[in-house]
Amino acid sequence: MKFDKLLLIILTLLTLVLLISCTDKDLVGEAYDLEPFLEQESVVYYDPSNIQLIGEVGETGIIQFINHNFGVVNFQRSYINPIVIVGPVSHFEKDEAHARIKDVESDSFLIRIEEWFSNDGTHSTEDISYIVIESGTHTIDGKTIIANTLPASTTIENEVFSTTFSSSPVVLSSIQTLISEPPLTYKINNTSPSSAEFYLQFEQNSSYTNEVPAESIGYIALQEGTYNLGTSTLYATTTSPFNQDWKTISISGFDSVSSFVASPQTNNDKDPFNLRYHTFETSSVTLKIQEEKSFDDEVKHKDETIGVLISGTSSSPDSISVS
Repeated sequence: MKFDKLLLIILTLLTLVLLISCTDKDLVGEAYDLEPFLEQESVVYYDPSNIQLIGEVGETGIIQFINHNFGVVNFQRSYINPIVIVGPVSHFEKDEAHARIKDVESDSFLIRIEEWFSNDGTHSTEDISYIVIESGTHTIDGKTIIANTLPASTTIENEVFSTTFSSSPVVLSSIQTLISEPPLTYKINNTSPSSAEFYLQFEQNSSYTNEVPAESIGYIALQEGTYNLGTSTLYATTTSPFNQDWKTISISGFDSVSSFVASPQTNNDKDPFNLRYHTFETSSVTLKIQEEKSFDDEVKHKDETIGVLISGTSSSPDSISVS
């Protein structure tokens, strides 16, 4: 009888060990080697004729053939203190990933696809839109644009805008630096006419969870609506709901489109995630929320609101809308 009880205890313990090994993913300590991706450079492509200048203070366009190695993107003009926002990443490869930039200088920046440590680190080439705005507060076509940076943290940082908007602006964001080793993403929440909240997130099954990296977050806050730039047009708005399923945004009023930048505006689900898109066309763009899967394979995500900025040409900019 005692032997049977002992055997039952042993079998129960073995079962628990097996369950844990099957459900828990590897910790960061067993991550891919980051160094080769930081040392090698790839060649990226962007068509200068498709880059839209934003007054005297910025530009936006699409970068192609970006993979896990850093590639150089040269600006069309020089800036004093440029703020660069990139993303979302296209979806040619399904592994969970996001864009990461570093070395933002007056005339260029470096960009690569950063996979979570729970993946293998290598990634096929993707397309990513970008926007750069000179740091400061600007008025373009009668509307306000603010570009700035703030110290990054895993705790919430409330950023008060230099100017109060008439309504909540569209806020686009990217991490500007690469100082700490682990992959990171950002969250935006509680956007109001006067402020927004930002913070960083590691992947869920990460041994770095309690460490605070010395990074910098850049953001661009735009008054919602149409920006008529003469030869080109920008349209900034928010749209919802978005979750783990692909959803198509209908675009009307553009004759052609050249870039699509987007960032989450809410944090209704605490799981780390990024945006991915495919099928960016003049009349539509399809995107979804992609959670990382370091802790488990469950990817269901609560509905979020997304801020989008579309650039292109339009013969009737007053008729532009997104639904």
